Amino acid sequence: MKPLNIMREVSNAAVINNTIVVCGGYVSKSDEYLNSCEHYSIETNDWYFGSNLSENKTDLALVVHNGLVLYAIGGYHPTTGAMNTVERYDLVSRQWKPMASMHTKRYSMGCTVFMDKIYVCGGGGGGGHNTCETYDPIANQWTPIGSMIEKRIEFRLVVHGDNQLLYALGGFPYLNSIELYDYRSNQWHTSSQTLPYELFAFGATTLYY
Repeated sequence: MKPLNIMREVSNAAVINNTIVVCGGYVSKSDEYLNSCEHYSIETNDWYFGSNLSENKTDLALVVHNGLVLYAIGGYHPTTGAMNTVERYDLVSRQWKPMASMHTKRYSMGCTVFMDKIYVCGGGGGGGHNTCETYDPIANQWTPIGSMIEKRIEFRLVVHGDNQLLYALGGFPYLNSIELYDYRSNQWHTSSQTLPYELFAFGATTLYY
């Protein structure tokens, strides 16, 4: 697999329409915050530049809803600090479009799709957050939901479909705890299970066998 055209740190990536998309990030050599996006074609084994985000940022969330729509959420820039802006990528026009902003400015947050909505929790900004909110793509509206028990930055938010629970795993400051969200009660609970190590800035996903 070919390397990216730009060596970028603290960017984010997602897969849409059989294409890997990487957006934002930071170039330490030039002290540059990026708004560019690169697309990787599996068929041609090539990276090409797509439309730029409207803001230069790192630590953003990049998430795909229903396999069809790509969202860039939040992020960080030293001039503005944490961001609450949201953009949607249109596959037809191949352009980014601004959408409703989050209630809370945040970066390095947990983000996933659950029960047909986008869930965003925690993140940096103002000393860190334990708050959560959901985005309804049809209504273009954010709604606050129950807060996590602990503030978490650079943690992972994953869904387990069998029991319809949302899991918050680890995070900074040096957490190995796990919280479970039950959408029926709109409450978070601390799991009796923990991660084997205190982890943050790691990768996590759900596999079904």
